[in-house]
Amino acid sequence: MLRPILFLSILLLSIVSVSAQDVLQEFRWNPALTIQHEDSRIDSLLAKQVRINNARPEMKGYRVQLFSGSGNEARQQANILRSEFLQLYPDISAHLVFQQPNFKVRIGDLRTEIEALRLKKEIEYDFPNGFVVRDMIELPKIPERDDDALKDE
Repeated sequence: MLRPILFLSILLLSIVSVSAQDVLQEFRWNPALTIQHEDSRIDSLLAKQVRINNARPEMKGYRVQLFSGSGNEARQQANILRSEFLQLYPDISAHLVFQQPNFKVRIGDLRTEIEALRLKKEIEYDFPNGFVVRDMIELPKIPERDDDALKDE
């Protein structure tokens, strides 16, 4: 009794296996027969993301915060500190940031925390209370390519 059931199950499995291989042969990938269905909404989303990125040329990075204050005199104090910093370090960007209710002075547009720590160390003598913060920074300027110079190489 057990033998006929075993025989029938093996026979059934082998038939299914052979037919499955035939089905797989039909559906093998052929680059010439590939049909690509694209949703037009994907293109519109990509275009929207490009517009957003171009409107806000920023990325996540680090800055060194020199001042944070609130109150009636905070804006004036922040502007004074910012101008003092720019007189001492004219080649480093300084930003006046308002995050309600505080005015903050943050310097630099640095991609890594290590760069921010180096900047903090560099200005530590003149501004000892600075500390590193995460912030949205301006994208670094990419120098334009000089095609004539490339041809000479």
